[in-house]
Amino acid sequence: MTEVGDESQRVAAVNALLRRGDELRGLGRVPEAVAIYDGMIERYARDYSPAASRHVAAALALKAFALRGQVSPEREIEILDELLVRYADTTDTDIRRRLAHALARKGTLLNKIGRPSEARTVWMGLLEHFQLGESPDIDAQIGSVRQAISDLDRGRFSLLVAKTLRPLLRRLTKLWGE
Repeated sequence: MTEVGDESQRVAAVNALLRRGDELRGLGRVPEAVAIYDGMIERYARDYSPAASRHVAAALALKAFALRGQVSPEREIEILDELLVRYADTTDTDIRRRLAHALARKGTLLNKIGRPSEARTVWMGLLEHFQLGESPDIDAQIGSVRQAISDLDRGRFSLLVAKTLRPLLRRLTKLWGE
């Protein structure tokens, strides 16, 4: 068999495993899905070919997605960080799409667990490293992150105004009460 045939068979087999993991996750069989993803990550961890890198990136992203709500936000962040660190310098569009989603999700998780400054930093990192027009998925992440930063800033401003006005209102209330 030719090398091209071997490669196309390997890609088909990996795609079948990814689909199987997704099916299991959809059926609520998360541990089995995660086992498939972990097996793929382990099998291809030392293979840095473009196809293998896409497989590992997909498995890491799907593992994080499968564990959403099943594990602590901190554990989900660890999985996302593994993806982000491993492929930080990639130029592969498919992997970059997964990285943009991972950054957006990491920021959301950090904000959710009361670390809004870190969330903002992560989201700003996404805006610095990704450009509109790279892919529709990345464009969507950029849009949602811009909105999240705006919401976060609006919330901070409201909190600042409330903290600033509270003492003033107390003083006015005292003055009017006298």
